[in-house]
Amino acid sequence: MSLELAVGLAYLTNRKLVYYGSGEKNQSLKPIPGVYSDYISAKRKNVVSNHRIPNIFDLMDELPIELVDYLQFKEALETKKMTIHHSEVKLVNSVFVPDKIYVNPNSLSEFADGRQIFQDVNAEVLHIHQCNLGYYSRCFYSLNSSLYEIMEAVNPQKNYRDLAAEISKNLNKFNGIHIRLTDFRSFLPQRYHSDPEKILKTLRAIIPTEELFVICTDEPENKEFFSKIISEYKNHIFLDDIIVNDFSSQFKTLPFTDEVTLGLICNLVMSHSQIFAGTPGSSFTGMIHRNWLRNKIKENINPLTLDFKYITSGFEETKVAFKDGSFLETKPGLFSWNRIELPLHTETKSWYREWVESVILPHTTTIKQQKFQVNLPVNLFPIWETGKRIQQKITNLNKTTAKEIDAYDKNNENKLLLCYAHNLIDNKATDQISKLLSEDIDWKYIIQTAQQHRILPLLYHKLKNHDPGAIPESIFKELQDYFYNNTHRTLFLTQELLRLLDIFQQNNIIAIPFKGQTLAVTAYGNLSLRMFGDLDILVQKQDMLKVQELLTTDGYVLQRKNNHLTQANHKRYLNSQYVYDEWYWKTLDHNSKFGARVEIHWITNPQHTIFPLNSEDLLQNIESVSLGGVDVPSLSPETLLVVLCLNYTKDHWTQLKMICDIATLIDSHKNMNWEKVIAQANRVRRQRTLFLGLYLAHNLLDAPIPLEIWQTIQANSEIPSLAKQISQRLFANCGCDPSLVEKTLFNFRLRETLQDKLLYIIFSVAKIVEQQTNI
Repeated sequence: MSLELAVGLAYLTNRKLVYYGSGEKNQSLKPIPGVYSDYISAKRKNVVSNHRIPNIFDLMDELPIELVDYLQFKEALETKKMTIHHSEVKLVNSVFVPDKIYVNPNSLSEFADGRQIFQDVNAEVLHIHQCNLGYYSRCFYSLNSSLYEIMEAVNPQKNYRDLAAEISKNLNKFNGIHIRLTDFRSFLPQRYHSDPEKILKTLRAIIPTEELFVICTDEPENKEFFSKIISEYKNHIFLDDIIVNDFSSQFKTLPFTDEVTLGLICNLVMSHSQIFAGTPGSSFTGMIHRNWLRNKIKENINPLTLDFKYITSGFEETKVAFKDGSFLETKPGLFSWNRIELPLHTETKSWYREWVESVILPHTTTIKQQKFQVNLPVNLFPIWETGKRIQQKITNLNKTTAKEIDAYDKNNENKLLLCYAHNLIDNKATDQISKLLSEDIDWKYIIQTAQQHRILPLLYHKLKNHDPGAIPESIFKELQDYFYNNTHRTLFLTQELLRLLDIFQQNNIIAIPFKGQTLAVTAYGNLSLRMFGDLDILVQKQDMLKVQELLTTDGYVLQRKNNHLTQANHKRYLNSQYVYDEWYWKTLDHNSKFGARVEIHWITNPQHTIFPLNSEDLLQNIESVSLGGVDVPSLSPETLLVVLCLNYTKDHWTQLKMICDIATLIDSHKNMNWEKVIAQANRVRRQRTLFLGLYLAHNLLDAPIPLEIWQTIQANSEIPSLAKQISQRLFANCGCDPSLVEKTLFNFRLRETLQDKLLYIIFSVAKIVEQQTNI
C-alpha cells in the first residue's frame, strides 16, 4: 500500500522516488516480517524457510518511475544544496490534488470526504514521513487513465506471477475466500467477522456448494474454526496446502521461499477466482479485490456489474447495510465511499477496504471547473459484443405491436414515466409513484416507451434509487445491463470526442461540442444518465473545408449523398437555407460494427427556420465543462437553453428526453440568467419557441420557471394550444414523426409576426425546389 502511494506521488509530482526504511545508517529497508515470521508448521518446514526474508523491492518488478538509492540521494542533498520540504501530512487522512488539472469543488469535496487536501510544494524535495498506510484509490484526486496505468505497472516479479498463473491454471475454475484471523480477533473495528456461522450465511448466498472452493487464510491448521464451513463446502481445498504439497518443487526454485513469499503467491492465485469474498479491514483482501477486478476486465466482463464481496461486514448487523457479501449503496454520491455508509472515521475508510475506483476510472463530470492546462485521455475497454446482446434483449422486449398496445389505455404507465422523468423526486412525487405502483403496471410497455423516448438510463437510475423492488427482477436485470452497456458506449464516444477536439485544436480550429456529452454534464451532472448517439460539434464556416479534410484523413466517411465539399461549391453549400450540418461515420470496432457518427454544424439549425444562432454568435457565450478530467468548451446554460428549444422545436418535441433535457437544465441551474435567455431568444425572433419549451418542461415535469415569465407564457394563447398538441402526441404516437401538414401548420403557428409567417411559407416552397438541385 505504501509503495503504491509513493509511486503515485512521485509520478504526479514528476519526481524521482527515494523509498527508504529504518535499517542502519543507510536507511535500508527492513525485511517484511509476515504473520509467521517466527513460526513454521511442521508440514511446511521442508518447503518454507524464513532464514532469508525479502524486503519489498526483492519481490517487485522494476517500478514505472525512477528510483534513487538513499545514500545517493543523501549525497546529492548535501552537495547540490537542494531545497527540501518536510511535510507533516498523513497520506491516510489526505487527498493529493495534482497541479494543472481541472478541479471541481463539489467533486473534490465528495472525493475528500472530510479529509485534508494538499498539493505539491515549491521545493526540489518533498519528504513524506508520517503514516503512509492507505489505498491509492482514495488518495489521489487524478481522474485520468495515465495514473491507472502507472499503478497497474507496480507488479511482483515475473517468476512469482508465473508460478501463480500456473497454479491458477491447474485449479481451473474455482471460487475463493480469504479469511484473516490471527491478529484480527482483538483488532477493532472488525471484531465481529470471525464467526463461522455469519461467514456461512454469506457464503450460502453467493457461492455454490458444489463448485471448487479455495480457502486462503493465515490459520490453515485451525480445523476447529473451519469445520462448519468445510463440512458444507465439501469440494474445498486450502491454498497453502496445494502450493506446499503439489507445487513444492516450483516454489523452492524461487529467490525467496519464506512465509511472505508464500502469501504473495496465494494473493495472486486468489485474484483468479470466479467469485471471491474477503475479510474487511485486510489489505491482503484489498489487493486481491483490485487484481480480481482487473482480471475480470481482461475477460471483457462489464466491471459495473461486479462488486467487491466480503465474508461479513465486520460490524453488528444494525450498524451497516450489508447483504449477500456486499456493502449496499444507501445514498447518492459521486464516489463509492460516498454512496456506502460505513460506521467509520473518514481516515479509516482509506485502509479498511479497497474501492472500485482503484481500477475503474470514475466518469463523474460536472460543470464550472477551475481552469488549469492539461490533456488527460479517457481509457475504456471494448464490450461491444456484450452491448449487442443486451440491445437485442431490449429490442425483443419492445416487439409488441402497435395493435397490442393502446397508449390511451396506459394512463397509469404514462403517468409513472413522467414521475420518473422528474429531475428530483420529492415527497409529492413519491406518494404519486406509490399509488401508481399499487396498480397493475404493464412493465413491458414502460420499457418499450422509455426506449422510444430515449430515457431508459434515467428510468433505471430512478428505479434503482427509489423503487428497486417495484419492477420484475428479470426486466430490471435487462434494464440494468442496458444501462451499464450504454454507460460504456457513452464513455467510449467521449474518448472519441476528446480525441477529435484535440485534433481540431492542434489545427487551430475552434470546435464547440453541444448536446451529447456536454449537455449530459451540464444538465444531469452524469454522463451515464442521458442517451445520445451522435457527436455534435459546432465549427465556423471558414473552417469547414479543413474539418472535412481532417475527418476524412482520420478515417471518417462523409455520409452526405452529394459530392464532397470543394473550393468551388462550398460557398453555395454553406449558405444554403436548408443545410446546416454534415454527417461523418467511422467504424471503431469492426467485429461489432460499432462506430461513431459525427455531426459537424456551422449553425445550430436550418436557416429556413428563421434566424438560427451561428457559430460566431455562440462563441460569445462559452463556458468550460469537464469530461473525464479534460476541460472542453461548452455553451453557457442560458445559450444552451435557447439552442435546445430551437432544435427540439425543429424536431417537433417527439421524445420525452427533449423535455427532460429542458427541465433538468433549468433545475440544475438555480442562478440561470433569465434576462439573458429572453434577450437571446428575442434577438433571433424565437421567443414563442423558447416559451413552448419552458411551458412543456414546467407543465409536464414541474421545472421551476420564474413567476413573471410563467405569467407571460400563459398570456400567449398559442403556447398552451401548441403544448397540448405535443402532449397528446407524446405517448399516442410514440416515436412517430408528425405528417408534413402537421409540421407545416405547427411551424406556421410558432411564427410571431406576419412577416415571419410569410417568410416561412416562401422558404417552405423554395425548399422543394432547392432539394432537387445537386449542390
